Amino acid sequence: MAMLEGERAAVTASAEAVARPQLDPRTIEAWLEQDEPVAGTISTDYLPRFTYLRPTTLAEAVAVLERHGPKAALMSGGMDLLRELKTRSRPAQPEVVVSLKGIAPPLDYVCAGESGLAIGSLATLRTLETSALVREQYGILAQAAYASRAWQYRNRATIGGDLCQRELCWYSRSSGNAYPCFRKGGEDCFATRGDNRFHAIFGRLICSAVCPSATAPSLAALGARVRIVGPSGGRSVPVEAFFTPRGTVLGSAEIVAEVQVPSPAPGARGVFLKVGVRNKFDPALASVAVLACIEQQVCRTIRIVLGGVSPQPWRAFRAEELLIGERLTESSVARAAEAVVEGATPLSHNGYKIDLARSLVGRALVRLAE
Repeated sequence: MAMLEGERAAVTASAEAVARPQLDPRTIEAWLEQDEPVAGTISTDYLPRFTYLRPTTLAEAVAVLERHGPKAALMSGGMDLLRELKTRSRPAQPEVVVSLKGIAPPLDYVCAGESGLAIGSLATLRTLETSALVREQYGILAQAAYASRAWQYRNRATIGGDLCQRELCWYSRSSGNAYPCFRKGGEDCFATRGDNRFHAIFGRLICSAVCPSATAPSLAALGARVRIVGPSGGRSVPVEAFFTPRGTVLGSAEIVAEVQVPSPAPGARGVFLKVGVRNKFDPALASVAVLACIEQQVCRTIRIVLGGVSPQPWRAFRAEELLIGERLTESSVARAAEAVVEGATPLSHNGYKIDLARSLVGRALVRLAE
């Protein structure tokens, strides 16, 4: 029997009510007013409440950071910070977020300076990879920026944020601070006896997490420096010294203002190679940046810097010594590649990084010899 029109309408209305239950607006508002999720759960569906400030000068930004101390967090592109806030993975949730987007003049420049390349801390990785100046004269930096992550990430992520982002360790970044490790004021490195597939094989002191920066190895190979501003004025540190076993040298009220890259020596050539978790746009299992001057097939100067294997960009000094004054032959490349992994101390699940680092350096040197 055909259903009457009124009955059909009633059934349809009933089905829609089941499919889209009506929520009491007062219940929603009460849930949003909570500073933290319900006890026992970690929600990543919404950001915690915070005050958003947009200073217009670096001095003003420094003053805000100094005034609020650990309750303030600095934001450039926001790719790392917003994820931290949603997962509640910081030791203490910031009450104030300080954006650098309002600084005037803007810090997103990439230009030739008196002694090399000047990069404002808000220059995006996409800008670096597409800049004709960077591609032609600082190729290994453009290559590292391109291989950092997918293009959506590179469009937002900045050079300053890439240098200052937190370590990529699932224990340190666990939701709700489930693992109070050394970097969070605890007394343990859970990766040492846990899942350490992606952790360090060099330079482990108190923390096994690797340096998260995609561009740091290339910047270190190029001899770049980081210009920092803070309450005491400004200072400049080499990229290699910018990183420490616990993170970076930045004080709580200091800001990365600029990255300064000296002009490469005439005839210098560079190679950047990386192996990611699934592809080159994933975080590095290992990477290498090599910059060398080769004259008449003889290596005059060379810098070899590894990424993804240490809490800091790892300089292969012994391999460099073996190559200075030598031709890049099959035997000299093999000796240098072997020297790169001398002193490695792998953990229980990351011994494969020794072979990976050796192979990447060998491939990079072969390319230079071509």
